[in-house]
Amino acid sequence: MAAQRSVRLAARRRAHRRPGRAARRSAAPHRRAAPAPRHRPVRRTAPAAARTEDRGQPRRLLHPQPVAEALARMLHVADATPGQSIADPAAGTGIMLWAAAHILRQHGKDPADYHWYANDIDPLAAACLAVNAHLWALGPNVLIGCADGLDPAWPHYAAVDRATGLDIARTARAFAALNALTSPPEPQ
Repeated sequence: MAAQRSVRLAARRRAHRRPGRAARRSAAPHRRAAPAPRHRPVRRTAPAAARTEDRGQPRRLLHPQPVAEALARMLHVADATPGQSIADPAAGTGIMLWAAAHILRQHGKDPADYHWYANDIDPLAAACLAVNAHLWALGPNVLIGCADGLDPAWPHYAAVDRATGLDIARTARAFAALNALTSPPEPQ
């Protein structure tokens, strides 16, 4: 008896149910709501786009350029005097350094007159940062590291890596010059 009653109640509920979603849309096409915009990252960086193995890692914090400029203004970067250091121990691809250099240029100062220290734990981000530092003309006083930014010795590691890289470049140039001197001339 209880089973028959529940079947009858279910049938009654179905009979009085409002029309389905598809029926409501076809009845009032002019009342369709615009689809909700999909969330997209503010800015995709080369390291984030190139890496596929870090899907389970925490998301990177990406600063859009206006936010980075506002932070640089709040830090009074324009008040820095030539020779002072500007550092970012978790730089990523360097948007905060770009903002600081941009603020300095707006105030008539040359970013090459400052010492720039930047670090990121991701080697690909550090490589992009090195390219960006060159493109943004930060000058010769740039030290870029690839280490844990919480380690207070990361500038030392970066200086050792830079010295090693410069030694390798000098050695490669010396071998190329030696090879040019010792190889026989090509017949013409």
